[in-house]
Amino acid sequence: MASMETEQQPQQTTEQIEVKTKRVQCFIDGYNLYHAIEETGNKALHWVDLKSLCKRYLPKNASIDNVFWFSAKPSHLSRAINENYQNYTNALTECGVDVIGGRFKKKNVTCEADNGCGGVFHKHEEKESDVNLAISLVSGACNDEYDIAIIITADSDLCPPIRYVRERFPNKELWLVAPPGRIRRATDLCSLSSRSMEIKKDALRACCMRDEFYKDGVLVARRPQEWRAVANTRQRRARSR
Repeated sequence: MASMETEQQPQQTTEQIEVKTKRVQCFIDGYNLYHAIEETGNKALHWVDLKSLCKRYLPKNASIDNVFWFSAKPSHLSRAINENYQNYTNALTECGVDVIGGRFKKKNVTCEADNGCGGVFHKHEEKESDVNLAISLVSGACNDEYDIAIIITADSDLCPPIRYVRERFPNKELWLVAPPGRIRRATDLCSLSSRSMEIKKDALRACCMRDEFYKDGVLVARRPQEWRAVANTRQRRARSR
């Protein structure tokens, strides 16, 4: 009687059954987030660790490779404001955030209102930050540097690069995370994105950084006093209850 042979099923290796970790890059529109936080009335929330904030929105089996913060030094404003900016950028760098700088450009504006004075006024406009973000987002997709891009903004000027990446690289996921209170201003962005959500004030509060950063024993960043006021006031109220 012939023996019956059973077909041996190949065993799966660890590599075959392991779930692939998704690579995540985060792209943050610095001034869009800044102005949204200003509108909350709580300046203490400006001192936020953006890398920790982005981690709150990570899916399972995902890891952050890079966090890019796009902004510009407000050289035309007061010394105190520039010191705040420098302290914050230094703190972000210590937390592992890549700071990508733009610039402000002076622009002449003529008063053209009815019965207006016709005078010429000077204003400064932020330049390059949106372009830098768009270039980084598109080049990252072209070079296959991420599986998921988390984009923090509510600026509709970023619709074209998001649309391009979605159409050209349908396997890439683009998640829109709107700054606090701005999800309704981002309807076009939401419609183009794989997912959309909004940053809550509690998330910002939970991700605030420590007050001081030292490198090789030297102070490199300190939380501005005016960015502590609201938090300290609330702490005093809580202790007095």
